Amino acid sequence: MPAAFWYALPLWVGYGALAPVAVYSFVNLVVVLIVCALSVHGLPGLARTAKDVRDEIGPELMIALSAWAALTCFWALDRADAFATIAKLFALFLAGIALWSGITSLTHRHLRRLQTIIIASGLLLAALYVFELVFGAPIAAAIKEIHVGDLDPQLPQQTWQELYEQRAHQKIARGVVALGALTFPVGYLIWRRSKDARLAIAWVALCFVIALFAHMSSVPVALGAALLAMAWVWAYPRYGLIHLSVAAVLFAMLLPLIALQIDSAERLGIDSKILDTSSQHRIQIYHYTSGLIADRPLSGWGFRAARNLSDKAPSFVAAGYAQPFNEKQTILPLHPHNMVLQLWLETGFIGVVLFAVILLIVTARICRSRLAKSQRLLIGGTAVFLFAIANLSFGIWQFHWVSLMMLSAGAVLACCHRPKRSFG
Repeated sequence: MPAAFWYALPLWVGYGALAPVAVYSFVNLVVVLIVCALSVHGLPGLARTAKDVRDEIGPELMIALSAWAALTCFWALDRADAFATIAKLFALFLAGIALWSGITSLTHRHLRRLQTIIIASGLLLAALYVFELVFGAPIAAAIKEIHVGDLDPQLPQQTWQELYEQRAHQKIARGVVALGALTFPVGYLIWRRSKDARLAIAWVALCFVIALFAHMSSVPVALGAALLAMAWVWAYPRYGLIHLSVAAVLFAMLLPLIALQIDSAERLGIDSKILDTSSQHRIQIYHYTSGLIADRPLSGWGFRAARNLSDKAPSFVAAGYAQPFNEKQTILPLHPHNMVLQLWLETGFIGVVLFAVILLIVTARICRSRLAKSQRLLIGGTAVFLFAIANLSFGIWQFHWVSLMMLSAGAVLACCHRPKRSFG
């Protein structure tokens, strides 16, 4: 049996067997990534891929960004936690390179098998969510405890059941992000296999509907932004990705200034009381974080500072209420739920500039590569989806989120890579 099989097998297992589990325990995405890392056939392949990554991005910029991140640990509020997080992220980065190496080492035959597993994984995730949404999330309720102590026992039975099901859905809502990240790679592969664009459109529509009913509002928003980005790349296939990257950089530079001016929904002409508490909280998080950024705009507060600044923030009180729902829920949680603001807060202007330069360089290299128009659409859609989620939902250093971004990049690479047909 060809050696290629053995370093492809863990990839298939990672995507096929463990992806559904990740819906319920998002941290398991780290396990998936580690399993995928085992796909490297020996250290030479890993070293070669690391060299390719270095040559594409540039060693000077990579070293500069890594050195700056490590340097900010010295003025972080918790140095030990900051350095430990840096070390774990470095390990995940190596696993991501291993994933890249494993996929680029596959022959045409085995890559096609991997693509089949990616399609099957997406369909399985979608079927799992449809089942949960239709039947009241029985699997989530069996796996995770649903807290109902604050529900009025006098509520009508139907209302009580609806609230119970909503809370059950919320327990798995973050996993919808995994489905959202697979939406466009799976759609692309469905189109390539079937030669019927209608099937791919139906798949994307199904993912959008699932996201709408799964109580994770950031996912349909991110999917909508991704579709707009894909329309732009369709109109400007040669430089569309560059346009999107420039827009992302401008967004990163201006966001703290904008958020600093918006301390409530009323500043946008919206009554706060008509917004859900999550949206109200987001506005206050962004405004409060921007104030902290203004105190240390150049160097930031140090790596992982958001987690340690959380306890010093005032409690969050929703509009129309005199007291907070939870005394431990501050205006700034463990992270600002926004990648750009967290970069500003912890690494300052220098860190944001280094990140922006790397983003532009990587995008320029992609634009110069020999990619079909459909592949450029795939890259633009998936990248914008992840960028939108990163600025709405998660902390950028959360390990499950870093793992999901790497797995998403791996799925896109599996769609775009052109291997040799021979087994070598």
